[in-house]
Amino acid sequence: MMSRFGQDDPTTFRKENFKSKKTGQQTHFAVKVLSDFIVERGMEIDILEATKDEIANLLQDFYANIRNKSQEYYKKNTLLAIRQSINRYLKENDRFFDIITDPEFTRANDNFTSLLRKTREEGKGTVTHHEAISLEDLRMLYEHPLVFNTSTPQGLLNKTIFETILYFCRRGQENLSQLKVDEFKVDSDQKGQMYVRKLTTELTKNHQGTTNETEGSGGMMYATGTDRCPVKSFVKYLKKHNNASNRLFLHPKNSFNEQDDMWFRTSPLDKTP
Repeated sequence: MMSRFGQDDPTTFRKENFKSKKTGQQTHFAVKVLSDFIVERGMEIDILEATKDEIANLLQDFYANIRNKSQEYYKKNTLLAIRQSINRYLKENDRFFDIITDPEFTRANDNFTSLLRKTREEGKGTVTHHEAISLEDLRMLYEHPLVFNTSTPQGLLNKTIFETILYFCRRGQENLSQLKVDEFKVDSDQKGQMYVRKLTTELTKNHQGTTNETEGSGGMMYATGTDRCPVKSFVKYLKKHNNASNRLFLHPKNSFNEQDDMWFRTSPLDKTP
């Protein structure tokens, strides 16, 4: 008798279905480029087993010397996608650090910034969507005493907005004000590592659909265990959010107490408070 039920492996089913086909292809391409670089350099390094410092040193060399098969620079948007895809690949394989924001990768990202500058000089700097923030500006934001201060409503809002764009919004701030709380889910993987998952994909101008479409994952953001952890601040933002509104980003209250359960009004950012 034919079995009614499927035979999918329950330990991998959830992870496999988080990723859209396009995201999987991007990740495969990025990892293949890095793997080819490792082989050509004659290195013996497995990025899923290497230490954080070893990966940082590898990426420092990789960013300085990455070329396409024609030995030319990749376009800027391709380079940005490669770095983001490597970051995603590591986190999906239980390497819970961030190669974009963690300070251990500062030198590597200095090289990445220089690489983007060279692509502009070579005429390959055009991007389809929003420009990447410079490493210097990124440092200033995270090190500023007020801008991303999660002990204040405005600082917590600033950090949550910025990291939502960084991890989930390929089209920058477009449609940002329309995001809703129920488009995101905070969960833990089998090892207890927390992450935030965006349940919906972005709708493009040419895409006729509804805002509750779930045609593949809209992205994931893993906890880093650092003071700058994006998941930690996202969870805090949800706790301080005004439950009377389903809009994700709301105007902060004029006055607050740090112990208050609610720091935000009901009015979304695209409306006058």
